[in-house]
Parts: sequence; C-alpha cells; structure tokens
Amino acid sequence: MGKFELTVGVLFRLINFGVFIALLVYLFRRYVLTGIAARYAQQLLERKTLANRSTLLRKQKRELTATIEDDTWRCDQLKKQIAAWKRVVDKQDEERAKKFEVQLQEMRKRVTEQDKKLAIDTARRAILPETLETLQRELTQEFTSDAQQKEYLRKIFSSMRGKGGT
Repeated sequence: MGKFELTVGVLFRLINFGVFIALLVYLFRRYVLTGIAARYAQQLLERKTLANRSTLLRKQKRELTATIEDDTWRCDQLKKQIAAWKRVVDKQDEERAKKFEVQLQEMRKRVTEQDKKLAIDTARRAILPETLETLQRELTQEFTSDAQQKEYLRKIFSSMRGKGGT
C-alpha cells in the first residue's frame, strides 16, 4: 500500500492546495477586489468630476477673459471721453477767464474814468467858487471902473473863442 497511499496523499494535498487557492481567490474577490473596484470606481468618478470642473473652469476663464477685455475697452473709451470732456471744460474755463479778464479790465477802466471825472468834478466844485471869488477880488482891485472890468472880460472871452472856442 505504499504507492496507493502516496498517490492518495499527493492527490489530497493537491486537492487541499486547490481548495486553499480557491478559498484565497474567493476571499480576494469578495473582500479585497470589491474594495479595489469601489476605489477604482470612485477615482473614475472623481476624474470625471474633475474633468467636468476643468472644462467648466476653462469656459469660465474664457468668459471672464472676454468680460475683462470688454471692460478694458469700455474703460479706455471712458478715459478718451473724459479726456475730451476735460479739454472742452479747460477750453471753456480759459474762455471764461479771458472774458472775466476783459470785463475786469473794462470795469477797471470805467472805475478809473469815473474816479478821474469825480476828482475833476470835486476839484471844480471846490476850486471854481474860490477861483471866481479870487478873480472877482483881483478884478475889483485891478479895475476900479465897470468899463475896465467889462473890457478885460471881453478880451479874455475873445481870446478863448479864438483858441478853441466858437
């Protein structure tokens, strides 16, 4: 019986080894492979989610870039409009300043003329009565008779008419 037992022993050892391998394969598939498959599926899902997010972010980037370019263009246009407006306002300010300066010069000229006229009128009012009084006193002293006074006045008036009068 030695060969038979040896053959049966080897056969059972092979069967035991096969059962052990089958048990290992079963346990591997049941517990390890399902976990690996679940993680793999989760990673695939995460990759798809990341790919979708990446696509969405690229789209948002393009939209934001377009918005920024549009806003930059608008900003440049506004800067140009502001510069044009500033030139117009500066020109109007210069014109107003010139007009104000002209008006100020005219006003100064009028005030100066009025001051001169007022000074002349004041001087006439103050000097004329004194002058007439002094003249009358001197004439009275110089010319004792009315005829001499009248002749002197006539000469003065005629010389005044001859120089610039009528």
